[in-house]
Amino acid sequence: MAEVVVLGDVNVDIVARLESYPPHGGDAQPLDTQLQLGGSSLNTAIMLKRLGIDVALIARVGCDVLGDFAVTEIARNGLSTEFIQRDETTTTGTVYVAITPDGERTLLGGAGANRNLAASAIPFELIKVARWLHVTSYSVLGAASLEATMQAVRARHASVSSASLDIGHAPMRLAPDAVAQLARKMAVLMPSDDVAIARESWQWILRKQGAHGCVVEDTDGRTEHVPPFSVNVVDSTGAGDAFNAGFIAGQMRGLSEPESALLANACGAAACTVRGAGGALPKREVVMQLLHDAYPCGCELEASRILIAFHSKI
Repeated sequence: MAEVVVLGDVNVDIVARLESYPPHGGDAQPLDTQLQLGGSSLNTAIMLKRLGIDVALIARVGCDVLGDFAVTEIARNGLSTEFIQRDETTTTGTVYVAITPDGERTLLGGAGANRNLAASAIPFELIKVARWLHVTSYSVLGAASLEATMQAVRARHASVSSASLDIGHAPMRLAPDAVAQLARKMAVLMPSDDVAIARESWQWILRKQGAHGCVVEDTDGRTEHVPPFSVNVVDSTGAGDAFNAGFIAGQMRGLSEPESALLANACGAAACTVRGAGGALPKREVVMQLLHDAYPCGCELEASRILIAFHSKI
């Protein structure tokens, strides 16, 4: 049985590297363009797999060429395709990703089949016995995917203490009430620093601060800043999703919340050193090397505990 179940978006990313982002009404010729696997939940699932966590991915793609590509790439990255639904009426989710020389990415997303995720095809027994459930706020943007996600969360029952929610900018802008509804049922919230979300007294919050690390807020409202890793940023696509995986993996291996957050920072930083996400995300050895060689000042003990927990030989 899977340790972690990840439910949510799978996309195909069209990644274009630009010299500069064009002005309104202008155009740009990419330096190069790549077709890659992506999606918030997919990226988190792949990074969990990279870290040695047994993970099951539940998602939906179209019955089209891009859907075939996605299923093939999911399998190639070591994940089971058993719970990947196929949609005969809607195309696979597609995201256009523009990368500028500073490594910043601009996304134009088309959710496609993701919004039709069917509750009737979800293995709820698997969700009940897994140690952790992770979902994405993008699921609230479709009526079917919202219902499927809420049913998955309800299936956790007493295990809700091990459930997390990644909170994206677009869902907070387009459907804040639905995000809040889902957030109230999750033990760990993972928003960006500029996303305002109410916290229940029993919830943890991990605020992603990008190049500034993250802030952990515990159930008593106390906060702790966890410092970042310094890396040469190539592309920030998928960094937040890799961050999510790092925290969950730390929890699965018995680390404290601040130690898990340091591992999350390492995963997010390592993800910034490669172009694209999905199958391009860094291997476990890259993350462990960062923890061994480039841990932030004052974090030597925490980094050592992470390396021991993951049996690193570095």
